[in-house]
Amino acid sequence: MSDKATKGSSMKNVTALERGLEILHLLNLLGPSHVRELHKSSGLPKPTIVRMLATLNGAGYVTQSDDGCYRVTAKTLALSTGFDAADNLLTVAKPILAEFREEHAWPVDLAIFDRDAMVVIDTSKAPGTLSLNRGIGSRLPVMPTALGRAYLAFCPENTRRESIEILARSVDPNEALARDPAKRDAILEKAHRQGYATSDQEFQKSARVISVPLFSGEKLVACVNMITVSAAMTLEQAEISFVPLLKGLAKSITDKLTREGAT
Repeated sequence: MSDKATKGSSMKNVTALERGLEILHLLNLLGPSHVRELHKSSGLPKPTIVRMLATLNGAGYVTQSDDGCYRVTAKTLALSTGFDAADNLLTVAKPILAEFREEHAWPVDLAIFDRDAMVVIDTSKAPGTLSLNRGIGSRLPVMPTALGRAYLAFCPENTRRESIEILARSVDPNEALARDPAKRDAILEKAHRQGYATSDQEFQKSARVISVPLFSGEKLVACVNMITVSAAMTLEQAEISFVPLLKGLAKSITDKLTREGAT
């Protein structure tokens, strides 16, 4: 089949593939899960989920433990070997983030924007850290997260406009804020004015999150956050504690990017 044919409007998506990828995405996002948890998150029929899991298991991308819990395998890492947009950033940022995490207990994520999601490229993984942590490669919604809000608040205006248009068409209920211009713009304007974004139990009900942008020169390249559980401190307390730390962390990474000429 020619490339021209594959681009034709008559071509239909392969539903089974879409569902399999959705299950793989959910396992990556949720961590080890049972069929009932995947059913609750996806809305797909349980028999469909079981078939998808069996296929993914047979292909080596998913494994099942004795208690019936499914998890992704290391083979899933091969799916991203061609994605190197964040390589230079990670080379510079990773040792700085590791040192930062040794000094501060709360989870930290580093994420980049990818069309309609914030993709986690580095995250706290120390044993015993909060279950709020995401895995590397997790795609997080934009509008309800501090990472996404920090990105939209500081990205170029044309990028923000185009991104919001894409998010506004999304069927993901997490992106509903994109269709509420007054509330959305107020949140982004406040984030830009104060130099950081917040998400107060809006995406994860038990989490308060602060995020700041990370630049290389004048180019916005990523966002970094810190997470606390809502029972541990108020949002105001999190702002007082986290904002200076995050801005210092961002400056350390930015300074090193500048010195090494990385993007």
